[in-house]
Amino acid sequence: MPDQSLEYLRRLDELLSTVLDLPPNKRQSYLDAMNDEDPALCQEVQLLLESGDDIDSILDAFSGHYDSLIEPTIPNGKYISTDKRLPKDPFGLVGKTVSNFKILEVIGGGGMGIVYKGKDLQLDRFVALKFLSPNLVEDPATRERFVHEAKAASILDHPNIGIIHEIGETSNGQLFIAMTFYEGQTLKSKLSEGLLPVETVLRYSLQIAEGLEFSHKRGVLHRDIKPSNIIITEDDIVKIVDFGLATFIDRPLPNDTGRIMGTVGYMPPEQLRGEKTDFRADIWSTGIVLHEMLYGRKPDRSSNGGLSLDDSISRSTSSSSGSAIFSHLHRVAAMALRNDPNDRYPSMSAFLREMRQLLPGPFPSSSFLQIAKTTVVTRPISTLAVIMLLILTGFFISKLDPLGSSMAARPESIGIELLQDININNEDIYFYSGVTQELIHELTRFDALKVVSLVQNSETADGSDNLAKNLDLTWKLNGNVFRQDGKIHIAINVFETETERVVTALSHVEDEEDLQILIHDVALDIIDKLDIPLSNEVLTEDISAINPEAFELYLRGRFHFERETPDHLEQAIALFNRAILLEPSFARAHASLVVPQYLLGEKYERMHPEAANALAKRSAGNALELDESLPEAHIAMGVVRELIDNDYNGAARSFLRALELNPGNSEAHREYGLLLLRQGKIQEGLLSLERALELLPTSLQIRRDVGRAYYYNREYDKAIDELNALLALQPDFVRAYKLLAFAYLQSDQYELAQNAFTKAIQLDRSENRIDNESFFAELDAKTGNIADAKEKLNELKAYLTSTRKNGATSISLIYINLGELDEAMIWIKRAAAAGDLPPSIAVDPRWDPLRERDAFNELIQNTIH
Repeated sequence: MPDQSLEYLRRLDELLSTVLDLPPNKRQSYLDAMNDEDPALCQEVQLLLESGDDIDSILDAFSGHYDSLIEPTIPNGKYISTDKRLPKDPFGLVGKTVSNFKILEVIGGGGMGIVYKGKDLQLDRFVALKFLSPNLVEDPATRERFVHEAKAASILDHPNIGIIHEIGETSNGQLFIAMTFYEGQTLKSKLSEGLLPVETVLRYSLQIAEGLEFSHKRGVLHRDIKPSNIIITEDDIVKIVDFGLATFIDRPLPNDTGRIMGTVGYMPPEQLRGEKTDFRADIWSTGIVLHEMLYGRKPDRSSNGGLSLDDSISRSTSSSSGSAIFSHLHRVAAMALRNDPNDRYPSMSAFLREMRQLLPGPFPSSSFLQIAKTTVVTRPISTLAVIMLLILTGFFISKLDPLGSSMAARPESIGIELLQDININNEDIYFYSGVTQELIHELTRFDALKVVSLVQNSETADGSDNLAKNLDLTWKLNGNVFRQDGKIHIAINVFETETERVVTALSHVEDEEDLQILIHDVALDIIDKLDIPLSNEVLTEDISAINPEAFELYLRGRFHFERETPDHLEQAIALFNRAILLEPSFARAHASLVVPQYLLGEKYERMHPEAANALAKRSAGNALELDESLPEAHIAMGVVRELIDNDYNGAARSFLRALELNPGNSEAHREYGLLLLRQGKIQEGLLSLERALELLPTSLQIRRDVGRAYYYNREYDKAIDELNALLALQPDFVRAYKLLAFAYLQSDQYELAQNAFTKAIQLDRSENRIDNESFFAELDAKTGNIADAKEKLNELKAYLTSTRKNGATSISLIYINLGELDEAMIWIKRAAAAGDLPPSIAVDPRWDPLRERDAFNELIQNTIH
């Protein structure tokens, strides 16, 4: 060898790795192009290539050159762990202090620099310090550009992105990046141990995509995604690192024009050709990593720098066809690795949606909420949920890809705006709102089309243009509906979201009594015009019209139901019951009664709770008996099992059955998410709520439930921000005010808590004395007004005794805030004996002082089964 210096060996390592990542027929031409720059280095690589017939023997020949300058690789469990050996401290930094960092040991290295483990002496924490190779930033303009771009990357605050603390410089002008030190190992190291379970591949892929989606939305591209830049922590959380080098490595250095920087094996064809790249380069690289996790190797390059993907994948999947998740991930990788960037996923958001597309319920992921430090929010997803998840995933895959093709088409999607009444008659808003919701309901039954509601809670649909683009929808639909001379007219325009070009327009007219059939025919016409494939079941389904007057009463009832105030809920119940009197077999009307009946009994005391619960059970039973194939009937039964029977396993079965019948049902995703929240599965619950919000992005109810997730996870500031934002849009949202008051109370903002709860009472106007007075007693106890708190407490105890009403849990909360935990436990036991424990008690932070007591946790476990 002409040179035995570490710098030479590092450059040799980089060039050899680059050449080995190229197809065999491309290696010589690449070396020829590099020969003018460093002929000795290219000759050495040529000799190594001739030393063996396979890559392993070539690497063996090279490894001998390192023996005098290296020490053994550190064990797995550190920040960087590779299957190569590590260089001895090349910069002579171990034991020294740089800035406020004590350098401890070398933990990694490569062509871009050396990584050390260090100790932050000011904040008493470990860090990873990456010192850049001097040749990278020797030019002043290059140094300035690097610092600017590294600072841009340092603003990325996401659970799946490694945190950059600072960019520093040594006394001799050497640049370094200080990053969080993660206990764990690189994905490259994990892959060297053998193939990963397919469920693990899915979990890691989701987290990688979530981190990249976050960075792309903030204008930061990584451009060097590969297994060695992905850390898997000891908690199995993905951390993408080296963002500080992201945009920097994409451009040539001043004296290095024409040289491609990065890692060739993970570069898309356009980058290898020296063309300008964008976020789709990260999509390609993620596809390579996904393929490597699935098959244990990168796909083969073709002669043009692309991938011979069809052959590679068809050979590999023949032995793995039994795994539905494997097949789905295989298709995602195939789409991400299209040679033409225009044929790949159009964004990382689209890639991520495809990853989740076939999941009927949540799959564990780290990036939505950090788990709170209580036992109640760290339990894993139930065995039942996992089994149902895998069964349903296989079911949906077979429906979307029945031929088992190697490439699933990108799912088409359409956003539906509120159909307007050209007469602008606000008294009829329930009518055009109801027709719009029914059209959405009909379209969700077509599996090959993703349907997103752009209907806002207000009476307009302002801002839907931007919303449709932000959601990356294929089409957007708007139009008019009106009644005239005993006829109903519906006129529809469908636009291409990106270009705003009208792709189809259609018009239908029917007699008023045929409204349900009219909506079904309009849906079929839309599907036909957009060339969406139909299943035989939909083509042959017999649509029997409900009594027209009953159907209109149902639409009126749904309009009031969605507003959720006690007055609106009472009107909804009256309208649904009138519809049932006219059409006793109207299963959807029976199902729609369940939630308002429960709320008016348990939450608002407008009905006797026991009577309300009995009616809700009967309504759900009637709906299921009338139509077992109706998703809404299973949702209704799930609500009964969860909130009335405390049967969480039964409720899960009901919600998952509804999702099997209609994966696009936002209400099923929402109710399943709420169930998971109440079980303490905060991350899984939030994922299901996010899926519901993806299908119904303008829903204030779902946004309220996202705020609830933050509250249950003790992230009170986030809960407060979310709830205040939605109350600005709907100021009469009673249940949002009460949740906001609880969040203020837990964050010690007592005046704001009082104001929010007072506003809820003003809007509610129900005489729920127990809930109202117990809250103010809690507030008195927290603010030190002990005498007032005890006075309210004694009045409530006397009131409960005289009226024989339930309310023991409210009394327990007052005792908790008075610090009398033994008394609080006595009242909790009374509530349990009376079957009056609220479903949220397992996660609501107001009961946290009792969670260290085994008796408290046993009561919850015995009550909720």
